[in-house]
Amino acid sequence: MVRVQTETFEPGALQAELTTAGKAGAVVTFTGHVRDSEGLYLEHYPGMTEKVMADLRDRAIERFDLTDAGIVHRVGMLRTDEVIVWVGTCSRHRQKAFEAACFMMDTLKSQVPLWKKENNQWLEPGDHEIKNLEKWND
Repeated sequence: MVRVQTETFEPGALQAELTTAGKAGAVVTFTGHVRDSEGLYLEHYPGMTEKVMADLRDRAIERFDLTDAGIVHRVGMLRTDEVIVWVGTCSRHRQKAFEAACFMMDTLKSQVPLWKKENNQWLEPGDHEIKNLEKWND
């Protein structure tokens, strides 16, 4: 499951969709919300963004021996407390599911072609996001 959408989503429904295979001993999900903001606008490159997200999902499945994984990210205008991103991982063991979820979020924040605009200013990945990504380099 990889989706880029303008519509809101229900994290519980996404988890249920992800875990229908019955192979997972552990399921880890992360739901991100818009922090205190006057409004956050997100753009993406249709087709390319989904491809990069699908590649990220596939890399996580292989690297962490997952039974499944998913990423959903919203675009368009978002307000404080709205859901913006969801990542889910399924694994036979919890440690791999946790690690994979962190890997996916760290990579998503700095390498997927999504652009954020807040207060009429385009945002770049911060130093902390780049540093978080470095820990996954082997």
